[in-house]
Amino acid sequence: MDFQPKMGVISYQLGDEVVAVKLERDGEAMRITIADRVYEVSVIYSRADELTFTVDGTIHTAFIASEGSTQYVAINSEVFELRKPDPHHAQRKQPHSDDNLTASMPGQVIKVLVNSGDVVQRGQPLIVLEAMKMEIKIAAPRDGHVMKVLVQQGQVVDRGQGLVELLDE
Repeated sequence: MDFQPKMGVISYQLGDEVVAVKLERDGEAMRITIADRVYEVSVIYSRADELTFTVDGTIHTAFIASEGSTQYVAINSEVFELRKPDPHHAQRKQPHSDDNLTASMPGQVIKVLVNSGDVVQRGQPLIVLEAMKMEIKIAAPRDGHVMKVLVQQGQVVDRGQGLVELLDE
């Protein structure tokens, strides 16, 4: 197996927050602590850009890509952008409001599943992006109304680019 993580505490910049991840070996499994949540993880399969593992008996696959010092981890169509925290530079907030859904990584819009004026529910897929040979579903973070769709099928988007303006219901 390729997956040989270092045990101990690792800190990552996740958005505007620094998150500490504690890795401990527990026999063949690993215990991973993030904030106050503990996960028992067993690795099933790994290679440089893909990791299949179980958490509480549920199988997950993570796809991993790097761009400079940033790592992108996609699990269940959700993408996490992880960076080593830089104590010398303050993290700048993204210039978008909570009403805008943005692309978490560069990619191409392959499906637009909503229109302006649609009523959506939390978790409902709105846009499907293709990035690094993966389909990433951008889902509604809460119930609301689609005020405006900012992209169209086939469009290439950059990380942080607005996709959908969503208003609370």
